[in-house]
Amino acid sequence: MRKTSSGITLMLLLAGMLTLTFNIQPAKAWTGTVYIRADGSVDPSTAPIQRDGDLYTIIGNITSDSHGIMIERDNLTLDGAGYTVQGTLALNSQGIGLSRRSNVTVKNMKIKSFFNGIFLSPTSSNNSIVRNYITNNHIGIYFGIYSDYNSIIESNLINNDIGVDIYISSNNTFYHNGIINNADQVYIETSGSPNIWDNGYPSGGNYWSDYVGEDLHSGAYQNKTNSDGIGDAPYIINCCNRDRYTLMKPYGGPVDIGIDSFAVSKTLVGQGYNVNVNVKIINYGMSVVTFNFTTCVNTTIINALTNFTLSSRNSATIVFSWNTSGFAKGNYTISASVDIVLGETDISDNTYATAIRVAMAGDLNADDIVDILDIVIVAASFGSSVGQPSYDQNADINNDGAVDIFDIVIVAAYFGEVDP
Repeated sequence: MRKTSSGITLMLLLAGMLTLTFNIQPAKAWTGTVYIRADGSVDPSTAPIQRDGDLYTIIGNITSDSHGIMIERDNLTLDGAGYTVQGTLALNSQGIGLSRRSNVTVKNMKIKSFFNGIFLSPTSSNNSIVRNYITNNHIGIYFGIYSDYNSIIESNLINNDIGVDIYISSNNTFYHNGIINNADQVYIETSGSPNIWDNGYPSGGNYWSDYVGEDLHSGAYQNKTNSDGIGDAPYIINCCNRDRYTLMKPYGGPVDIGIDSFAVSKTLVGQGYNVNVNVKIINYGMSVVTFNFTTCVNTTIINALTNFTLSSRNSATIVFSWNTSGFAKGNYTISASVDIVLGETDISDNTYATAIRVAMAGDLNADDIVDILDIVIVAASFGSSVGQPSYDQNADINNDGAVDIFDIVIVAAYFGEVDP
């Protein structure tokens, strides 16, 4: 097989005599503007959109130096099927144009590099924008005058100049979206224009990349103990627009279990001493889930829980110690994982791992000798305890939460020893 500039040439030798050559050209995006006309027809007919009644399915990528797809009828579904509609940022261009439309669903597509990714104006109402990836546009979604009662659900608006632009439009509902790294996340052109930015509790609102709140509490009033994957304080847009239940991670579907934090008390441990492990698991989904939890050092299981159950929007913290007795000196990876549960699609946070070195007791700089340099390390944080600025977790050799005389004694006991 050899590659050429015109494609891939495949040569098949049959009986050592016959050579057949196939020239396979890479697929190209269809170029131009597509119209779904008021009579339901697709114009031009060569555009990569198939119609089945009120369902229109994209069957290939579309590029345009003007508009992408202009919809001129109501009561239809446009399914992108994962394909891309891409422009060139032409002035006032629209990736998906919905002018005076209602009961239209736009879903499952990538919309890139238009002046307006999705354009709803004027008086476009009761439409649904679902599971789209809207990126690198000037405006991700534009709501013009009196474009009300639309729903934006499970979509990602990323790296647009303006994520959402609203002009005299209200009662639009936004939830389970990722509003990420837009220069201006939301721009509301007129005072007021109240819209709805969450789906209540426990369903939640949206993930905002610039949210700086914490998740220490749970419940509809965020006044109960335990984390729930929802920020304790709302995301404020303006006086009339706020996301009351900001998601702490991008929406992962109705079933989603994940490790929120994974912490070890030290990354350098003396052989025979302990490392404390602290793992917080959150059920971000809407159902009770049962799963297995495992912590390993390399491939050796050091902690396991089977059939662990966690209710919706609830968390659990698992704390235990790993005793390094019986482990040879060297570098290890300690990992924690929760099993994938039925129906889960976001598994990016089901496993966490970090590196730990097991060294000779008292060897705090891992140079294979216990000497004055290790004494200096203990002395630098001597008298400190967990939470204080000078506390060095690795200098707390006996893992009792303080760097004190007991740690000095351990270094002194091994002073001068060299790891062969």
